[in-house]
Amino acid sequence: MTAPRLGWGAQCAVAAAILALQLAAVFNPQVVEVDHEEMFNAGQAWALLNGHATDLFRLQYREFCGGCTADALLAAPLFAVLGPRWLVWKVVPSLYAVGTALLGLRVLRRRVGPMAGWAFVALIALPPRTWLHLSLIGWGNHYEAGMVAVCGLLLLADALSEPQEARGRVLAAGGMLGAAVWIGFSGVFGVVAAVGGVLALRRLRLLGWLGLGVAGGLSPWLLQVLSTGQHPFVTIYEAGESVPLLSRIPHKVRTLVAPRQLAALFGLPVQGWGHALGWAWALAPWSPPLRTAW
Repeated sequence: MTAPRLGWGAQCAVAAAILALQLAAVFNPQVVEVDHEEMFNAGQAWALLNGHATDLFRLQYREFCGGCTADALLAAPLFAVLGPRWLVWKVVPSLYAVGTALLGLRVLRRRVGPMAGWAFVALIALPPRTWLHLSLIGWGNHYEAGMVAVCGLLLLADALSEPQEARGRVLAAGGMLGAAVWIGFSGVFGVVAAVGGVLALRRLRLLGWLGLGVAGGLSPWLLQVLSTGQHPFVTIYEAGESVPLLSRIPHKVRTLVAPRQLAALFGLPVQGWGHALGWAWALAPWSPPLRTAW
């Protein structure tokens, strides 16, 4: 039986609670730092408000960092109303947590049950320390890409739960996943998970709609190239190369599954338990589609 619709009052309370928990952590110097790189993104937002809107992509801190521009676009209206203050800037990364928690609550309540929805909110509101640390630094990179990718996967799961093909929602999910990759290259793992889920459920006719949505989500790259002549793939080129060496790809993949990376996923940077929990954390999103396919 479908859970009753959650009222706007309850959703506002959830948003306020998560925002309060996030901003409370801002004042703990052992959890959150003021990183000099995030100040470039805040500066981009302030520049947009001072007559440089046409230089949107030229002001982007790094060519590959679409999330830098995404954070600046979120910060600009907040700065316009509340001023370019440090605490106002820290609201920006917190908005990703709020949006993801609300979407997860709505989708999981409807498709799984109230307990699943509230458990998801609890995971966002009370994350491991490493996650909390990253969630309050507006780098515009891995954290933001991860949250947007989760939103895309939630939309896709909602669409795939329909007995009939919900092409529009699959298209929207693809757009969200493409936007995650634009924000940060680590968002590509969300696309891989989405394709894996669609294949596991044997909904092959939806792959085209998913791919079309992903392409739409990546469209800011085209705008960046047209307006600045810069492309986001500078990180895979060495000095003097016209074609990147493919031999670097295995090395990059190995760094993603290095023991310290796996331990950092869960926020327990120790051998043994840290590595095991990191693997569990990394593989957990694959359990629902694998169980369904089985």
